[in-house]
Amino acid sequence: METHYKQEKSGFDRFLTLKFFEYEITDNKSIMDQVHEIQMLISKLSDLDIKVPNSLQVGAILSKLPLSWNKYRKKMLHSTDNYTFEQF
Repeated sequence: METHYKQEKSGFDRFLTLKFFEYEITDNKSIMDQVHEIQMLISKLSDLDIKVPNSLQVGAILSKLPLSWNKYRKKMLHSTDNYTFEQF
């Protein structure tokens, strides 16, 4: 039974990780709603003891922004400030 539980948890870990990496932000939905969805994914990963550092969270959001946000993305990437996920 323990082996079955570990395999099931491992599969769920991989599923959430894949969902996080494949997540795409689109122009046809509120940006804040979509950022909230990413926050929920990160929270679920954290519950599984998968820590996602703040710098990776910020980078993930920036990389997932649609082309219409390209100026903002470039501005953030060239900024010397250290941003956290909570600032989005």
